[in-house]
Amino acid sequence: MKIKWYDACSKTIPEDSLKHINEHYDGKELLEINTTYGKLFKKLKHVVILITEESSVKETEVTIIPRGWIISPEELK
Repeated sequence: MKIKWYDACSKTIPEDSLKHINEHYDGKELLEINTTYGKLFKKLKHVVILITEESSVKETEVTIIPRGWIISPEELK
């Protein structure tokens, strides 16, 4: 499964742009967009859990994404 989602970020913004930030943005344009690939494990009320790597030593790597941050697919929002 492929999930595109908004993520927090740190960046430098020129002071002129900061002064007028609410005139040009609603906020989402300032976030990073990530794409994560994996196997859908669980859809919970507030998050989606993707398995990104399964190991033979009984350890599993997951990515946990807040549902409100998901861009696509729509049914996971």
